[in-house]
Amino acid sequence: MSSIEKILEKYGARVTVRRDGDPASDGRCVVYWMQRAQRALDNPALDLAVDLANHLQLPCVVFFAPVPYYPHANLRHYRFLQQGIADTAARCEKRNIGFVLRRFPDLKRKPGGPHSSSVLEAQIELERGRPVAAAALFDTVARLPLIQSVTPPPRVWPLAQAFAARITAGDTSHAEGMIDSMRLLGAVTGSARDARFFHHLRGLLQASRGRDADAIEEFRAAVYSLTDGYTRTSYELARAYVRSGRPRDALTVLRPALHAALDGSALYVNRTELHELLAKAWEDAGVRDSAAANYALVARVWSAGDSPFKARAENARQRAASLSRRPPPA
Repeated sequence: MSSIEKILEKYGARVTVRRDGDPASDGRCVVYWMQRAQRALDNPALDLAVDLANHLQLPCVVFFAPVPYYPHANLRHYRFLQQGIADTAARCEKRNIGFVLRRFPDLKRKPGGPHSSSVLEAQIELERGRPVAAAALFDTVARLPLIQSVTPPPRVWPLAQAFAARITAGDTSHAEGMIDSMRLLGAVTGSARDARFFHHLRGLLQASRGRDADAIEEFRAAVYSLTDGYTRTSYELARAYVRSGRPRDALTVLRPALHAALDGSALYVNRTELHELLAKAWEDAGVRDSAAANYALVARVWSAGDSPFKARAENARQRAASLSRRPPPA
């Protein structure tokens, strides 16, 4: 057994050999292509690259090119990723590992046309209160050829988002067909989130018809985890609870959502929106200090936002000021 084989054996089933034979004799470094595991510590793949580099007496270099159209990602995901790049590079430097950051080459993108990263734009359109534009973009993304995979599951999620945006926009005439399609599509992906998503669509439909009791039942059926699930379901469920005069129930849904992982389930609702609804729930529950604190946070974060958010920031500022005043004696 060669020395390299012994190194590979150390990592066992984690390693897949793509090409047999010796390393290139004229190689100048060992490259670790960083993708999902954005960390310089507790990373077996990077440790393997370091072991091989030490054996070959070559430098080890991390290559990182963030994928701009990663399925299900939005701008908060990329902000989280961006904030970690400097830390990752610094930790690589401490280990004497080079770090190279480059733009990802999107070879299949046509200039000026829609592409997979349009899902990020669609998410922002939805948050800005423009569900029609969001639905069109989500629908386009669902029909694009994906570089990562040509199998159906990656396409299901943007299509699900398109269905939800259409119902939010008031397109209820085709809602039953969309719900039935999602029930069938969600069953083939192997994802608990996707399999339950047709309940989320039914919840949106019932809410649009003013049937909050029915909407609550559907949204509850769509939830598979309050922290690791689809946070927009939690948000819509909490809204229905508040409209139904059940603020305490809304709090039990909203508070776990704030603890969801920023690079996972919490991508689908702006955290400031969660605080805004938390403030309303606390206010309706009669807990003035908690309501004021959440309203103050909303006012601070959205004070420099776009027009719709500035208006909500001003409303939050006024509510925070009013709730902070000591109530008159009974």
